[in-house]
Amino acid sequence: MKENKTFALTKKYADLVDNYIPYSNKGVFKKFVSIMSSSLTKAGIRQKLSGILAVLKPTQEIIKFYKAPLLDSEGNIKYNDEGEIIWRKVTYGQLENYYDVLNTENEEDTLVAIQNLVKPIQKHQIEIGRHYELSRIGIDGKIYTEVVFVELPNSLKESDGTFNITRDGALRYGYRDIKNDTSILEIREHVIEGNDLQSYNIRFSDGVN
Repeated sequence: MKENKTFALTKKYADLVDNYIPYSNKGVFKKFVSIMSSSLTKAGIRQKLSGILAVLKPTQEIIKFYKAPLLDSEGNIKYNDEGEIIWRKVTYGQLENYYDVLNTENEEDTLVAIQNLVKPIQKHQIEIGRHYELSRIGIDGKIYTEVVFVELPNSLKESDGTFNITRDGALRYGYRDIKNDTSILEIREHVIEGNDLQSYNIRFSDGVN
């Protein structure tokens, strides 16, 4: 069995090394720093920490992001070649930049105005981790609106807290209930609620991130 030995650089040996290695020489000093930096970096990379390589909920509802139109340099809403609004993510404090263009005076009214700009989408366009407004016809013939949060069921969650599923599978599970609901008349993203940063606790087993 090989014996592990450690070498301690005592003052005696340090003085001896100083006699043979001219650290004052720029070339030697530069090489020494390079070797030390490389060694420390490798040691840090090899460090093993317990847990999983996933960010389960990046902002923990401390900072929420809201969907808002992209503005040009003059403060006007930007549109793409198809005449559709180009969207971006903003924080709650950035909503004040939209007071003039949307003729609002506070963040709450601004979010309502932005919500009115959101166009309906198809069922297959929904995304996991977002809120949506579902418009349905009730048994009394009136139209009702419900806000839902699309997420994967806990039954698919593994012991480490992640979901190991293909991307297509995740999307199918994400809008399965909505897809089969024939009473839904219209779907719009609900931007008033705001969202955390998208969760990274889904490990797509098809290798696509």
